[in-house]
Amino acid sequence: MGGILGIGAKQVMAPLDQLSLEGDRLIWKTSQTKDDLKQSADYEKDNHREVSSNDYQTVGELKQSIGQ
Repeated sequence: MGGILGIGAKQVMAPLDQLSLEGDRLIWKTSQTKDDLKQSADYEKDNHREVSSNDYQTVGELKQSIGQ
């Protein structure tokens, strides 16, 4: 989020229940404002598992695997 060419950008977490696919685009529908996201906790890669397209072909498959 933010930054120019990745400089000064902040990574944020997107809850799976707010993600959907529209065509070939991953869409995040949220009511959070830009200021809300700026003030959110920093994303720490070591606290979350990485999801690969080799494991899941669609967001729906991923949601189903974790029971959402």
